[in-house]
Amino acid sequence: MIGALNYVVKKSNLPYEEVVDRIKNNLFGIESEPATAALCITNMILRGDGKSGIIKADCFEKDEYPNREVDFVLMNPPFPHKKTDTPATDFIDRGLKSLKKRGILASIVPYSLLVNTSEWHKKILKNNTLHFVTTLPPDLFNPYAAYNTAVLMIEKGVPHGTKKVFVSKISNDGYKLKKNSRVKQSGSQLEIIRDAFQDKREIPEVCKLALIDSESLEWSPEAYIDNAPHSDESFIHGFEESIHKQAAFYISAGTKLTSRPIKGTLQLSANVFSPQSSISLQKVRMGEFKVEDYFDVVLGGKDEIEDLEEGNFPIVSTSEFMNGVTTWKKPRKIYDAPSITVATDGSTCSSFVQEFPFYAFYKVAILSPKAGKDVPVDALYYVAYLLKRERWRYVYARKFGKYRINQTKLYSPVDAKGNPDFELMAKIVQQANAFPVIKFFRECVLNNNK
Repeated sequence: MIGALNYVVKKSNLPYEEVVDRIKNNLFGIESEPATAALCITNMILRGDGKSGIIKADCFEKDEYPNREVDFVLMNPPFPHKKTDTPATDFIDRGLKSLKKRGILASIVPYSLLVNTSEWHKKILKNNTLHFVTTLPPDLFNPYAAYNTAVLMIEKGVPHGTKKVFVSKISNDGYKLKKNSRVKQSGSQLEIIRDAFQDKREIPEVCKLALIDSESLEWSPEAYIDNAPHSDESFIHGFEESIHKQAAFYISAGTKLTSRPIKGTLQLSANVFSPQSSISLQKVRMGEFKVEDYFDVVLGGKDEIEDLEEGNFPIVSTSEFMNGVTTWKKPRKIYDAPSITVATDGSTCSSFVQEFPFYAFYKVAILSPKAGKDVPVDALYYVAYLLKRERWRYVYARKFGKYRINQTKLYSPVDAKGNPDFELMAKIVQQANAFPVIKFFRECVLNNNK
């Protein structure tokens, strides 16, 4: 509030005393924690308020305060730590109660409020308008609290209907966590997002004007923001790295995937160690496809590691290392290959191609091409990388579960009809520097099994 007071003084060009005089009878606050309330009241008085409108009280018991409706409500309610704590939704309802019709409420909220309160969402949108939702950097309140948070802006008394909502994701607010304190860094997105909100402008992977209504399953910006086109150098670098990791798995663990010695000579060029790539996507036609249209998605089994006998089958978990394989056992159930495994929890969105029979836990989703869909095995590596890039959309309170995987739209090469061009994806994978390792191992194992 002190910052807001100084901001008003600066922007209004009015004398400090006149600004304070206007604020005296128009600023109200309730704080139940004694030390925080005392600090706030003292600071405002020392800054020249002289008569603070802030009181120490429980906002639910003191529901007649303030004694008139207000134009704006700003809130940072306490986040519930256990089921018996007051939910954040109750605080927002209390704030709306004090607003005038067409007044604006802005509140910091726990991320879970965006995804786990659909009935409350419906109630809010029936009588009010949701204008703005943004998610905040995950380290914003560190080291004091480790919560994923968001900001909502609601207008009271105007039914939402089919209005579009400005949603955004702030990854960089100009600060970063360093040695348990947040220090300045370059690249703040705050002005970019502020300007986009004012101009009603969309920016891929940053913000969007989303159609949210009473039937929407969630308010998470990450559910609506579009993927950015990926013909750039950073995408290709990440793709090459992904193929390198898959190849490294075969080099380090390949002996466990075959029962007989591998014969043959692997011819490698220096390109396998090159930081440069021969891949270019500049002239590739791009479009979107929905996962459920081309892949069947199932969740892994319920058996835990300690329940399994020793063996040589890869056990895929939610790890982001070694193709997701954390141990080798003899499971009771085997999943067919080739397929893609995706971590729905843990290292969320970690995605790998499994070319050999395996077992996966229930927190791992398994994607197999639908019957009748011609998806070359090499194309699966491209799809797996796209799924891995979806990680920015998910946090602890928002899991990458089966439903969300099915609904995911991936931005990929498409043919002239707009269908995903899996043949071209396969050819792109084959251009990757480390792909010869994958190809060699595959062919050797197949020859061994003849």
